[in-house]
Amino acid sequence: MAVVDSGSCSSLDKVVSNDDLLLEILFRLPVKSLFRFKSVSKHWHSLISNPPLVHLLRHHRRKPSGLLLHWKSFLSLSYLDFLPFNNNHAHDRPFFPNYYDIHYFTSCNGLISWVDSINVFHVMNPTTRQLITLPQPLLFRLRIEGMTLAFDPSKSLHYKLISLWTDSARFTNNPPASCFQIEIYSSETISSRVLVDLNFTWPYRQRPKFSRGTYWNDAIIWFCNYGGDSLYLQIKEERLGTIPRLTTSFQDEGKDICYGESGGHFYVVERSSPSPNVALKVSELMADFSGWVTKYIAELGEDVGRAFPEMIEDQGLMTRFRVLSMVWGGGGGGEEQPYLVLLVPGGKMIRFNLEDKRFGEVCDVGKVTCMQDGKRTYGSTRYTSCRLEVHHYFHSLFNVLP
Repeated sequence: MAVVDSGSCSSLDKVVSNDDLLLEILFRLPVKSLFRFKSVSKHWHSLISNPPLVHLLRHHRRKPSGLLLHWKSFLSLSYLDFLPFNNNHAHDRPFFPNYYDIHYFTSCNGLISWVDSINVFHVMNPTTRQLITLPQPLLFRLRIEGMTLAFDPSKSLHYKLISLWTDSARFTNNPPASCFQIEIYSSETISSRVLVDLNFTWPYRQRPKFSRGTYWNDAIIWFCNYGGDSLYLQIKEERLGTIPRLTTSFQDEGKDICYGESGGHFYVVERSSPSPNVALKVSELMADFSGWVTKYIAELGEDVGRAFPEMIEDQGLMTRFRVLSMVWGGGGGGEEQPYLVLLVPGGKMIRFNLEDKRFGEVCDVGKVTCMQDGKRTYGSTRYTSCRLEVHHYFHSLFNVLP
């Protein structure tokens, strides 16, 4: 029979009975664990759900636990995969409904949203499994061009959905341009508004990627990687502006560009033309949207090629990889260094630190399951040729319901 030290029990009782101390401990746990610990007792459920802990979580910048990949099969069925940044967490994947009708998808700070083929909007927290279907959009008779989720829990517990619509029957000439309208749904008011003063036209051939907006710095950015200007919407001010194009001779325009938001930065990653050692350049958008600053230029050298020979073609060129994303840390050493996430043929997802040039495998994609056409598959080649949308995923306890 095991003997329990009475002193240890006394210390444990003191911790459990001290809500302030318990909150400090709970705050340092992963959000997924917090969600499970709600079932320990009614008191713990109340403690985890109450404002003090929620307030701490709101102002704490957590690191993403992995990537969400939205992609379509050759049958045009949509899929959503979770690739963890740690092989040991592969089992800890978020919950997603068995739902293939995803026309547009967006994710922001732990919440996800999608639009189906009949323009019905859904918002979900995969950690808590809360799911809400929103009222019919005001502009549902038009053609939707994209939708972006705006959610920053450090500023508000409410989210907004910004959708972009176009009337395909209306065009202007010289050159042809599409006419766009913007609609905003607010979870705070549980209603939508059309920004009637912000209708705009845009040349068709130089249009940004309206299907994939990015929330950053209280704005939605529609980035253009084909040589044109990018567009942004200041949400609070309800003002449109343009971002100067990213002028570079680093590569051919429009090829092998990865962009997004991480750690409070909006970044663009470009890769050079084929060479034995591939150069990668990271540019950051200035806070006032006025231009770009080069932050990193790094080479994937011979050591990377030897460690992952699948990246090298027969001619000795290191071209067979895909830049999935960038995780921007706080600088310095160790885990805080900013790093690129690369996908290598054969199903390896690797990490390349931009400051000390260290690298290593973070996930074996071949071991990550995917429900495809009703069958569970482990295919490591399903991302090699399809069009991917990559999003950071954070576990979150925040509520999507009214």
